[in-house]
Amino acid sequence: MRPPECDVCGERAARDGLIDCLPTEASAAFRVRAQQTGFVGHPPDTGWFCATHAPRARELAPTHRRGDIIGQLRTADAPPGTPDQPEPARNITQDFPWAGSLHDLHRALNGALPTVLEHVGLAGVEIEEHTKRTWHPMDGSHAPDCPFVETFVREVRSGDLWVCLEKEVAFWNENDAARASVRLDVVRAGERELLVSAWSPVSGAPYNVLETRLKGEVPQGLAEALAAGGASA
Repeated sequence: MRPPECDVCGERAARDGLIDCLPTEASAAFRVRAQQTGFVGHPPDTGWFCATHAPRARELAPTHRRGDIIGQLRTADAPPGTPDQPEPARNITQDFPWAGSLHDLHRALNGALPTVLEHVGLAGVEIEEHTKRTWHPMDGSHAPDCPFVETFVREVRSGDLWVCLEKEVAFWNENDAARASVRLDVVRAGERELLVSAWSPVSGAPYNVLETRLKGEVPQGLAEALAAGGASA
């Protein structure tokens, strides 16, 4: 699975960056479900933070909920601007509204993928597709009778440029999904130029959108797809 990323900025989380925040009602429901055999995930009041954001998150954690901490840290990251000279949106990590399911978002990003490839100079390049299943044996269970994660990928690699659309679904078993996430990445020379991502709650509603994240310069076709999904509520 992909290494954990900071909930604030999307960079790789610090080794000690998993922080327990002020509990919520959802935490109690999670901890009941966590008693079941083969549970996958971490509590909704627990967040991942990078080396830059972890110290402040740790200070806020005893008195603030995870969402409030993320919001404060993102606001602190936003560069100052003036009405006459606003800062470019590509410098800011922000949420975006999405009224549909994660499946809907995946279809929208899939449809906008050619626009993204054209935007970064890869129009017409063949898109590679592959699916991977990763087993997670636990509590005496073994593949194929154990939890697993299925990852669906469409990607293009050209030189130092990588464009990847990924949907990841964690399952308790073949008929019971636990959680899911969707993300679109554009990375050039190790630096992220665009990130669109969304994920579900850790349990109970695997295809509902819990949170979203958007960062980077958004091509027109992709912007229209995201706006259409957000306006469909």
